[in-house]
Amino acid sequence: MLKTNIVGSIIVCLILFTIIGYFFYLGVHINWSMYFKITGIVLAIAFIVGISLSGGNKK
Repeated sequence: MLKTNIVGSIIVCLILFTIIGYFFYLGVHINWSMYFKITGIVLAIAFIVGISLSGGNKK
């Protein structure tokens, strides 16, 4: 699964880093504990969806 989704993973990381950098540029204070909780939930959902989508592609 990782070999087929490496480009998507890089794009998601770039989007997250861009959003954080933009918030720092605007001077917005980030509640880091809430940010990491939300990020963890989103990553868990993305992981589950990725596994379910690649389930039929076994070789």
